[in-house]
Amino acid sequence: MPTGAFVAVAEQPWLDFRVGKPVGRDIEQGTVAAGGGYDNAFVFSGWTEGGGVVSQAVVSSPLTGISMELVTDQPSVQFYSGNNLDCSIHVKADQASPLNPAACYPHWGAVVLEAQRFPDSVHHFGDPSWPSVALEPGQVYSQRTGYRFTLP
Repeated sequence: MPTGAFVAVAEQPWLDFRVGKPVGRDIEQGTVAAGGGYDNAFVFSGWTEGGGVVSQAVVSSPLTGISMELVTDQPSVQFYSGNNLDCSIHVKADQASPLNPAACYPHWGAVVLEAQRFPDSVHHFGDPSWPSVALEPGQVYSQRTGYRFTLP
């Protein structure tokens, strides 16, 4: 549950991805271990309302060489590591691959990046440090988020 506290990732090294590292390296450390894996919101440094779409994150696989870049106009990203997956969800046999021969989604078998406003923003209405999620009658909500994939 969000606390409203903004904590620098440098103070919690298990949450620090400013320099590339394997997602699983610190998954059983600090507050990540208590949550069963990553399910954390990361606030983008330097974000400004109306600042446009900016590259904010890149994940890559040393196994496949595939990388994914997140570009968004949102102030944060929720990073989830498949904590609740347990192979109870299976893919169709014709969609199995050499990288997933079991044809299921195992525990910690995913990386999800969800660009969004800050979690719990609705409870911080009027707080200038929290981007507003209020939508007045007649207003239109729009979000621009994209994912760029690079193949080796």
